[in-house]
Amino acid sequence: MIYLPIELLKPGMVVARAVESYSDSFSLPLLNKGQILTDSIIRRLVSRNIHGCFIDTDFTKDIEPGCIIAPALKKKTISGVKKVFDEVLVEKKVSKESMRLVLEISEELVLQILENEELLIDFIDLQNYDNYTYRHSLSVAVFSIAIGHKLQYSTSLLMQLATSALLHDLGKTDVPIEIINKPGRLTEEEYEIIKQHPQMAVNRLKEGGHVSDLVLNSILNHHERYNGTGYPKGLSEIDIPVYGRILAVADVYDALTSFRPYRRPWYPDAAIDYIRNYKGIYFDPAIVDVFTNIVVPYPVGTMVELSNGCPAIVIRNNVDKMRPVLRMFNVDDDTPFREVDLMNDAEFENIRITSLGYNSNIVDYNSFIVQPEMDYDTGTINS
Repeated sequence: MIYLPIELLKPGMVVARAVESYSDSFSLPLLNKGQILTDSIIRRLVSRNIHGCFIDTDFTKDIEPGCIIAPALKKKTISGVKKVFDEVLVEKKVSKESMRLVLEISEELVLQILENEELLIDFIDLQNYDNYTYRHSLSVAVFSIAIGHKLQYSTSLLMQLATSALLHDLGKTDVPIEIINKPGRLTEEEYEIIKQHPQMAVNRLKEGGHVSDLVLNSILNHHERYNGTGYPKGLSEIDIPVYGRILAVADVYDALTSFRPYRRPWYPDAAIDYIRNYKGIYFDPAIVDVFTNIVVPYPVGTMVELSNGCPAIVIRNNVDKMRPVLRMFNVDDDTPFREVDLMNDAEFENIRITSLGYNSNIVDYNSFIVQPEMDYDTGTINS
């Protein structure tokens, strides 16, 4: 399979991995595996802010991106977080029952990640869902647990870190939706309201009375910045609780790679560069070093462009994540496809990836359509 951003999807392409939509406490597939795209389906994906999906092609059928979290647990996490947020909207606190569910989910997330020997995370694995708020909570939890694991935290501490991540944006239930979803720049007054959401989350969790001080302090400080320019207290460096420093990195990375009302999502390589560029400024240098060792800049199944002008698909990541194993295509007329290992093939030691992107000038994406003569919205054959 190969991942294509929404603007390159075309009627006639075949879906390789389901895309989920959430309604109440259950999920419904926006797209099923094997479904053929139509214009109306693509428009629906655009309206749900889905920024791409995996499709099948003849030359990528053997490419299977991994999943760090099993689909069933992803669904349980997202529906569980939604349940808590909905409860807070009505009851203005988190019940003991809901807190038990969050702790149960936290433990399951931690145990699954601890079972993963090769801890590499790519953004696509965590983004096949249409609701940003709840999917974002899952993603921040996975990134945070992975960082904590690399820092050799105990299982019990990882569970508290996971709980902090799952609930870190709970305070946004008290922020007017028109501010949360505003497509343009926030006014100074609106930004002041947004800045209150960490404290609002702490207030709601205290109302329920079932959360540790460690979790509360982590949530309160996830928008503090290493140089003291964050909020709510303007703390800096080690004065910021370490869990808050971990959440800060995970939160910003996932936000950058997600669709937001005011901008398109960044590709992971650009988001990783942003985190690196603000190392020691916004983010704890030690946390950044760990994070950049576990997050993949070029996920399996994505398209990259090489310095020799050839497009390629990432097949597998190496220890050096900047030099994965690739399947090049459009090499020449006699060799349409060629697999290369940028880390180990001496012939390609001077070839590098120049971008993770999708340049329509170097790839004929129409070749990915299974039956170009069919009008898939009407079911008729075009003459």
